[in-house]
Amino acid sequence: MYDFSLFSARSLPPLTEDPDSALVCTPGQGEPLCQLDGLWHRVQVQPAYARLPGALRGCWLRRSAAERLLAAAAQLPDGYSLLVLDAWRPVRLQQALYDDFLARLRRENPRTTPWQLEKMCQEFVARPRADALRPAPHATGGAVDLTLCLDGKPVEMGTAFDDFGPLARTAALECEPCPNPQARDNRRRLFWAMSEAGFVNYPGEWWHFCYGERLWAQVTGNQPLYSHCDGAGLW
Repeated sequence: MYDFSLFSARSLPPLTEDPDSALVCTPGQGEPLCQLDGLWHRVQVQPAYARLPGALRGCWLRRSAAERLLAAAAQLPDGYSLLVLDAWRPVRLQQALYDDFLARLRRENPRTTPWQLEKMCQEFVARPRADALRPAPHATGGAVDLTLCLDGKPVEMGTAFDDFGPLARTAALECEPCPNPQARDNRRRLFWAMSEAGFVNYPGEWWHFCYGERLWAQVTGNQPLYSHCDGAGLW
């Protein structure tokens, strides 16, 4: 049991920067995917990419990751809940997200070389690949994008979801003077609630947490639990 009321006073620890760990997976590793929709009223689901090619109805996580998500939600005080915006992604959806963001970067940076644009894109959106050894985080079913809600409404986090500016970095508000103490405290609450349940945060995005995939393994000193997931049985 942890004390949620103290989370806002706990600054964030140093976060691992490398989203593309050198660790490799054993092909075929994993567990069944669990649909998060309707599991519990403290875990709400609102798929952010429902209209993109390859999107599924609802959000899905590996079984152990889903259990830890429920454990994080169970410790929240009355009135608080988690809002899941994205979880497992088929390769087709990952490709659509990658292409969309790359096109946006190309419009905003017309003089940047294709190689530089690709590098910029991969800071926020993993390269689409059905790679059993080095799968993209969301392709494993072990990554989840989410925010914190109070009385059913998302709380202030300092940026919108999928805002890829510098303020989207998890620790961007850990400074003095803090430009947005309310958002900083809410980021801390989400971070510590998820961390206590066994998740690891990707420091470039305050909303992205993972369990069982390669970044989680790198941070925790374990081997990856999940390889690429093709969603067999869901189609």
